[in-house]
Amino acid sequence: MMQLAHDQNRHGMYGHTLERPKHRHRMKTTWLVVVLCVGLALCEPGFNRRSSNNGKEHMPRRKRAAFMKGRLWPNNQIPYTIKSGDFNPGETKTIKEVMKDWETVSCVRFVKKTPSHIYWIQFVNSKGCASYFGSMKIPYQKVYLLSSCFNKRAVAHELGHALGMIHEHTRPDRDNFVRINWRWIPTELHREYNKQTWNAVTSFGVPYDYLSIMHYSIGIETIQKDFQYKIGVNYISWLDIKSVNLAYPCTHCAQRSCPNGAFLGNTCKCWCKGDPAEHCYNFPIPGMNRIKNWKPQTSSGSCFPGDGQLLLDNGNMVDMKDLRTGQRVLTIQAGRRIFSEVKTFIKRHPHQNTTYRTLVTEQGNHVTMSDNHLIFASMTNTSAKMESRFAMSVKPGDYIFTTKSCKRDLCPEQVVQVSLSLKQGLYVPVTEAGTIVVDGIFASCYSCLPHHLEHFFLTPFRWFPWLLDPWKQDGFSPIISGLEYIADRFLSMSFHQSVKSAFTS
Repeated sequence: MMQLAHDQNRHGMYGHTLERPKHRHRMKTTWLVVVLCVGLALCEPGFNRRSSNNGKEHMPRRKRAAFMKGRLWPNNQIPYTIKSGDFNPGETKTIKEVMKDWETVSCVRFVKKTPSHIYWIQFVNSKGCASYFGSMKIPYQKVYLLSSCFNKRAVAHELGHALGMIHEHTRPDRDNFVRINWRWIPTELHREYNKQTWNAVTSFGVPYDYLSIMHYSIGIETIQKDFQYKIGVNYISWLDIKSVNLAYPCTHCAQRSCPNGAFLGNTCKCWCKGDPAEHCYNFPIPGMNRIKNWKPQTSSGSCFPGDGQLLLDNGNMVDMKDLRTGQRVLTIQAGRRIFSEVKTFIKRHPHQNTTYRTLVTEQGNHVTMSDNHLIFASMTNTSAKMESRFAMSVKPGDYIFTTKSCKRDLCPEQVVQVSLSLKQGLYVPVTEAGTIVVDGIFASCYSCLPHHLEHFFLTPFRWFPWLLDPWKQDGFSPIISGLEYIADRFLSMSFHQSVKSAFTS
């Protein structure tokens, strides 16, 4: 994530704004700017410490969901190549780091292909994220990666498939642990949820793992409710490590018995469950801290992903990533449908990935936004009780409001599922009305403060949208930086902490 810096701009940005001929006017303007800082700066990532999912919901074309029998790589070695010119240095580094992580927790070794290798995997840039499962015994066995895959969890997920690992939610015993809500899953992706049989797969005796890196969250309800918000968000888990070690045993180690539930790791010592694993006798495992210290990617403030759809006044649909200022999009104002002009973007980062929350209704409609974005919701099925709320506070049983298949201007639909996923793009469009309809669901353009207050605070940016021009396209905005600086100077620490606590509770 780009860091906000350039202190020399921060100190001078508002000098002319704060200076006025008369002391009374100067004080009023000073407090106006301070209030504006509160309204905008609090919505920036630096004030949001809530960590959530770093795991992308992979819906690949070529992979199934199990340790397929007969698909393990011989001699615990997976030869590989990285297609020249397909990835930039940062992406190549991520691939190599993830391979090293799998090597840290197992006796699997990724080795550069040599002429003696008949079969190997090749990392290639593609339009999707996908991998064959296990060794297909073919040359150039592709591991497909898109730019949205380049976080460690996503690459580790694809390499898990290359090792032969299961999609956890397709295990033959999955019905004892999860329910699949097929109507929330696009038809073309049903194959990624089809249950396997024990004739085709093996679990090596490892129990079902809600925390597996191979688990999806979209369309899945956990039978153990405590795990509903824990699926699909983790890195390599304890049971993932155990599964890979049972599939690819360390043949260089002398056989020995381990305590109940433990196994012989690549250090030739017994590994017990830890965070995620540790030597059973409290000796550190070399390199394990990289796995232990992995953290989900923090949501980058308030935003929508690039694949959210909006209705234009010409009747066409447009993806959020293709939306431009000056276009008029459907929204609701005073309870009526209108088309409102997009005045500016607070953020427009097409290439950044972040964690999003998806709210799914009983009619199958859904909307995706960051945790601290505001959506209009109610605990009852009437718009009279509708209020702006953080997306993170909307739970199954609450109502959100839609324009889809609705004879009125706005209709309530009950939320039945909430899930987390990693998506590409960060977009915060601001319309003249201050509201927006995304994927048919009524939402605010804002976050952090009550909708009507933030609509007031951002008035200068609707009037003078050029103020945010540098921030629109993967750029640095001295305006945002300056607001953060002034907010830091004027906000008391107690208020500062109360805001942070609101995000982490």
